[in-house]
Amino acid sequence: MATRVLIIDDDRDTAEFLKLLVEPRGDLARTASDASQAREILRSWRPEVVLMDLMLPDADGLDLLKDFKEASPETQVIMVTGYGSVPKAVEAMKLGASSFIEKPVDADVLLVMLDKATEKLQMSAENRRLKEELREHTSFANIVARSDKMRQLFHLIKSVAPTDASVLICGENGTGKELVASAIHEHSKRKKGPFIKINCAALPSELIESELFGHKRGAFTGAVSDKTGLMELADGGSLLLDEIGEMPASLQVKLLRVLQDREFRPVGGSRVIQPNFRLICATNINLDAALGEGKLREDLYFRINTVTLSIPALRDRSEDILLWRITSSIASPRSISGTSAPSSLRRPRRCSVIAGRAMCGSWNMWWSARSSWPKAPMSPWKICRRPSATRSGCRISPGSSFRLTTPWRRSRSSRFSRRSSARAATSGRPPASSACTGRRCTTS
Repeated sequence: MATRVLIIDDDRDTAEFLKLLVEPRGDLARTASDASQAREILRSWRPEVVLMDLMLPDADGLDLLKDFKEASPETQVIMVTGYGSVPKAVEAMKLGASSFIEKPVDADVLLVMLDKATEKLQMSAENRRLKEELREHTSFANIVARSDKMRQLFHLIKSVAPTDASVLICGENGTGKELVASAIHEHSKRKKGPFIKINCAALPSELIESELFGHKRGAFTGAVSDKTGLMELADGGSLLLDEIGEMPASLQVKLLRVLQDREFRPVGGSRVIQPNFRLICATNINLDAALGEGKLREDLYFRINTVTLSIPALRDRSEDILLWRITSSIASPRSISGTSAPSSLRRPRRCSVIAGRAMCGSWNMWWSARSSWPKAPMSPWKICRRPSATRSGCRISPGSSFRLTTPWRRSRSSRFSRRSSARAATSGRPPASSACTGRRCTTS
């Protein structure tokens, strides 16, 4: 494809000379004699490469360079400078110019610069294309996966998000239920509204009612001031009730009333509040068992599960493990199914090299381990993080075996090894062998 080249120079002969150099390469060339004409061509033609004289009659070349980079950051600008203006050309490089050439222009040098500028444009376009392709096929709203089960989930999220239907998200701990809820909110008509989250299992039963509905001053002991409830704060947005299965039975009745009548009163208050929010619920329990045991009201269940989204565990989609590219995933573990880690736990680069070879080097290892692989996607991240964090020098190789072990097994093993070696030194017997054991893995 021909590259669009704009030549800006107040000297007509120089501009024509540069145009004669550019056109034989198969590129499209236009000329401008001043800054105002160059800006007009920028708006109408969008040049990809610009040959710009640093000294223009109606503007400073540096100011025009800023305008071009703001309008089109990927445009490659080559500054053409006269004698004594090299310092300004260096300043132009700092502002985003790709290179500069002095007058009189050497045709061979200029052609090399044009080739490099065109190559940068092609690399940038290819980079954008690959990113879009990767985003389209393997990710959705910060959730990266390529398994058929996750693609079906992405399709359901896209279908459900624009509606106001209540959504129930089911999945084991660590599968990314909160990220799915965030994706629903971000792709809904309420994305400009608040997204309020509450974990029903994290609050005492005495406080959760006050958190949801709010309370008036003096409504109960300790209510020293008015409090706005989360349902009221979620007006115009979405409300996530995480671990809905842990909600007390007495509160389930009140929540059901709110969903039916779309109104409530704060604790100790008389003013009726009519919130307008979308309800999203999440749970990690077996709802059929909870219904059978009476932990979850059946009428509330049918209110909250207009649409049910089930997130498969990582062990059920083992093909996503290999997608977990170490150079990006361990540094930001959010990528497999949304589970995030604190920034203080970022891995050093050397860990990514060792773990990358292990994780991507042997598909058979992962396939054989799929039946016993831990359910939470953070587990593989911990496996790769632990050797570096403990400075143990462990090397996770493709032949490593994975098994469920407790975090303290490693310290016990190392202590046992030291005691065994000490006893062997006094008794003359060979010491007992021990393996370097980390969290859920034995490394070799």
